[in-house]
Amino acid sequence: FEVMSWIRSAGDKTVLARRGRGVFAGDTLYYGKNSRRWSLKMYSKGHEIQKRKLSKELDIPELKDFAERALRIELTLRSLELKERGLHFAQRWTPDFAIMLLMEAVGKLEMSNNFSLNDDKLALLKPRLRLAYKAWLRGDDLRQD
Repeated sequence: FEVMSWIRSAGDKTVLARRGRGVFAGDTLYYGKNSRRWSLKMYSKGHEIQKRKLSKELDIPELKDFAERALRIELTLRSLELKERGLHFAQRWTPDFAIMLLMEAVGKLEMSNNFSLNDDKLALLKPRLRLAYKAWLRGDDLRQD
């Protein structure tokens, strides 16, 4: 599962400013889990659907395929943070504002440039992906032809 690989790598290679490394609870990665202000949580939507079993109406193969590739990131704002920002009244909220808050929190993640695959994982990649990975390690611009 690529989403789970990303989550495991993020757990090893990211820190949240003033909060440190993430903490795992099962397959879910938390930043600031016990904070009185706010926290982030990341998990595989596909894994969640497998655990909770969809109703027959929602048991659609395309939906499951989409969920398998989906990284879910949730921001929880607690009362201290809401009051400090003047957001404790629902009328102040809009969908765009909620997205801005999420992006602000995710933007505080500091990712190490030391993402690398060990030889065992590298051997499992398809040849074209292995070439792209090696080019990325060299610093080649992969967006060019």
